[in-house]
Amino acid sequence: MRPPSDFEADIARYVLGVLTEQDLPEVATQALLEGRSSLALGALAGEPPSASPFLIRELFDRALRDMGMNKPAAEKAVYALRAFWLHKLAARDVDAFDTLGRLLKEVYYPHRSLATRPDERVVGEALGIAELVGIYWSIRDGTDEGWLSADQRTQLERVAREEAAKCLQTSDG
Repeated sequence: MRPPSDFEADIARYVLGVLTEQDLPEVATQALLEGRSSLALGALAGEPPSASPFLIRELFDRALRDMGMNKPAAEKAVYALRAFWLHKLAARDVDAFDTLGRLLKEVYYPHRSLATRPDERVVGEALGIAELVGIYWSIRDGTDEGWLSADQRTQLERVAREEAAKCLQTSDG
């Protein structure tokens, strides 16, 4: 399965409230740079972030319709961002710790608020990212408290990349 594009990840972020209407003109500009095309997308890219939220939402929704796209439901948005960040982490083209932080901010925390069963709230279990959540906190706490050496951090980041690849192999994304 192909990873979500930056634009698809931004749509998911918007659905989950990570991005707001003020962010959508920049999202539209980036989408145009990705090669996407729609008159409404171009109009949105030209709007200032301070434009009417109603106008921005209308242009964004029209641009998605023009391109044959839809906003995903919140649960699907969580899984799209999960796939996005797991692919980034496994591909080794981003800083591992920063990527783990984004995975928690954009996937783990929003999913916790969407959980309907108590067992879904257990440290990333429902998303299959429990190991990655633990690695993030080990690096953060170890760095903040001064007990994590550079070699240990490098090892944890390597394990995180391997775990991301494993998550991708054992799931749909």
